[in-house]
Amino acid sequence: MKNSSCFSFCATLLLAFVSTIAFGQKAPYLQRFHSVKTVEFNIYHGDLKVVENSADEVEISGISQSPAEMPEAKVNGKTLVFTEDSKVDGSSPDWPTWTVKVPKHTDLNIQISGGNVSIENVTGEIKCNLGAGDFTLSHFEGEMELNAGTATIDLTASSGHFKGNTGTGNVHLNDVQGSFLFNSGTGNLEAVNTTVTGASQLNSGTGNVFFSGNGAVRANLSLNSGTANTSIELSDLKFNGTLQLRCSKSGGRIEAPFTFDEETTTGRGKNCNLLKSKKFGESDVVVSVSSGLGTASAK
Repeated sequence: MKNSSCFSFCATLLLAFVSTIAFGQKAPYLQRFHSVKTVEFNIYHGDLKVVENSADEVEISGISQSPAEMPEAKVNGKTLVFTEDSKVDGSSPDWPTWTVKVPKHTDLNIQISGGNVSIENVTGEIKCNLGAGDFTLSHFEGEMELNAGTATIDLTASSGHFKGNTGTGNVHLNDVQGSFLFNSGTGNLEAVNTTVTGASQLNSGTGNVFFSGNGAVRANLSLNSGTANTSIELSDLKFNGTLQLRCSKSGGRIEAPFTFDEETTTGRGKNCNLLKSKKFGESDVVVSVSSGLGTASAK
């Protein structure tokens, strides 16, 4: 009986040991690369954090899921290609996090099926395709283009030209300067303390759209929602041009604390829209605030 118990105990220990080697062992990863101008990321599941490196090199660090699933990094000319496709199972806490330090001016090309992306204090050009996750960009200067299935987009203290599409996530801009075009199918879009220097748009199918704060509008700006509310707050905004509020005559509303200079209708039947406008200066800049079935308002 004792021999049987001893055999069972030893077998259990051996199984646990083999399971740890096969499934539980993770491996640290650290690589450095020189003379790189562009970094391409191809990641299945995982979080990516990009920050400035004071040294003139690219440093990538993280924890691989196992020694047998180490990522691959190759340099082709001035381009570094980082590939990690371990097909990690489970929820996001199980996914690896890759921290990447890059020289101040580095172009980034990012492909991630699922995971969060954070980029801070760099300049250059960013192109990102993100299946699902959050995208955060701060203290950036340059051009950014983002396409996401389900993602919350957050831009802070950045300048340049920005484009982004997300199916179901919210978009938030704070202290952004330049031009932008953001679209969300169902999310809310908000810009605060933002300076518009090139033609810009915020568009949502069913979410609210809001523009406010201590910013400026120096180029045409269009705010649109299909079924929810769209609003602009003028009290602290530097704006010299024409404001237009538009809604569907069959189901929308227009609200403002002032009298409009002009009121017109366009279209017929279900496509009939009510348009009210007011001049706040003599420049050619036009701010358009539109809602199909919600309220288009100025405050």
